[in-house]
Amino acid sequence: MAQQQQRLVVLYGSQTGTAQDLAEELGRKGKRRGFSPVEVQAWDSYDVTRLPEEILVLAVVSTTGDGEEPDNMRKSWRFLLRKALPAGSLSGLRFATFGLGDTSYPKFNAVARRLHTRLKQLGATPFAECGLGDDQSARGVLGDFDEWCQVMWPALHALCPAMVIPHDVDRPALEPVVYTCHVEEASTSIATNGNGTSGVAAAVEGQVPPPAEAADEEEDLLEDLPGFYQKPHGARNPGSRPFLAQLTVNKRLTPEDWFQETRHLEWDLRGFLDDKRSSSSSSSSYGNGKEQQQQQAYKAGDVAYLYPENPPEAVTAFLALLNLQPTDKLHIDRLPDHSSSSIPSSPSTTLPPRDLPSTCAAFTLFLRYLDINAVPKRALLEQLALLATNEEEQEKLFELSSPDGADLYHEYCYREKRSLVEVLQDFPSA
Repeated sequence: MAQQQQRLVVLYGSQTGTAQDLAEELGRKGKRRGFSPVEVQAWDSYDVTRLPEEILVLAVVSTTGDGEEPDNMRKSWRFLLRKALPAGSLSGLRFATFGLGDTSYPKFNAVARRLHTRLKQLGATPFAECGLGDDQSARGVLGDFDEWCQVMWPALHALCPAMVIPHDVDRPALEPVVYTCHVEEASTSIATNGNGTSGVAAAVEGQVPPPAEAADEEEDLLEDLPGFYQKPHGARNPGSRPFLAQLTVNKRLTPEDWFQETRHLEWDLRGFLDDKRSSSSSSSSYGNGKEQQQQQAYKAGDVAYLYPENPPEAVTAFLALLNLQPTDKLHIDRLPDHSSSSIPSSPSTTLPPRDLPSTCAAFTLFLRYLDINAVPKRALLEQLALLATNEEEQEKLFELSSPDGADLYHEYCYREKRSLVEVLQDFPSA
């Protein structure tokens, strides 16, 4: 008799990526436990009008600002708050919610609490208590998440008695390849500037390419990669590209021996306004205060979205670990996701939006697009463990990536703020 298949939907609201990471972990573990298909989506990428058709939903949401929902959840949250929605419209839905918050803020996990309550008001039934992750916990949000999962998974399987849980459900496995990358070595791919030097090499040496060439390159990036530099909703900066502002102040506010790093930053925003407003501003620079206030580039409460770059020296170190030259040309293709874990709701879409350029120099890829200085997630350490050839390194990586090793992971990765480069240096066989 064929095993019954059960669809599982994991929806996340994430501002900095942590909630998305946890949602993707739930998606991977859901597939290993036999759920099929498994769909992992941001709330606003999912067609929320399909919720009445769903049977099982896991929600992972963070709280941002003054108890506000993340940007990629706002449209769907407004929809769920409509008074016209019938009280029993989600009566067939079973759900569980996990929130990410910090008890040092007055509205701790407000979004998770509100979502949990609202889904119940619409008739949905929770099969597990609302999990409240706290950054201030002894083991951080991950420790709270692991404890919640220990209760949530058995409760979820109890709703699907016909499903057979694989005996090796907790056994780590390599994830499917997402990208293919063909490397064209530097000897055949060096593009020279007008002065005969390589544009990428110039970046390595700390030289800046001519402005016209930099602008042309930026235009090419936008055509090839519309999703990466897409302006946030309501952004007021002029032109199609992010505004390039000079950083004038970069001062650490937290003590050097404290594991969390908070900084005070200031930018020179002269030139932010378009030509018309800029000329108006300069011509009335001696006008009254009200006129000057109207011509400011921003107002109190505005949010600045940053598109950072990695330090060149970190990029150089990372390329050395991968045996790549800065000027190696990379040809990158994203593969379709046949597992349905991240396919958008629209059936006509076969590939997620491109988030990497199709062709670029190795130095550019690791300078602009990949967060090589991020603290590695547990899922990545698990994948490295499967690739490590040294038994001692493999054992250590498995321990760091397991729920039982949450304390060790928190100490090794978060308190020490180890980057991916440093982890690869510690575990070279991976």
